Amino acid sequence: MDENTVRRYPKVNFTVVWKPGKCIHAAECIKALPAVYHPKDKPWITLENASVDALKAQISKCPSGALSWEEKTNATHEEEKEEVANSGASVHVLPNGPLMVKGIIRLRA
Repeated sequence: MDENTVRRYPKVNFTVVWKPGKCIHAAECIKALPAVYHPKDKPWITLENASVDALKAQISKCPSGALSWEEKTNATHEEEKEEVANSGASVHVLPNGPLMVKGIIRLRA
């Protein structure tokens, strides 16, 4: 799939944004909200099955950043990412090897 592909899934004043080219298929979304995410269905995201707060909490844990959200108030997940970067950094090892990195990480050899 094209890296520039963007899919939007709206719910009232809230929209989930998915960039499939960034997805590493860690399945954190499915584990957190199995009633919302169904990878074999089309559309694969059913926003009616979760509250906006639950969706925001789950999206903030997306290890690749493939999922984000937008609100009509102009607050975006990107703004939240900036707050995380300013508040420190963390790295968590997910099952089967992917790393969930939050914040700014400096690697040294």
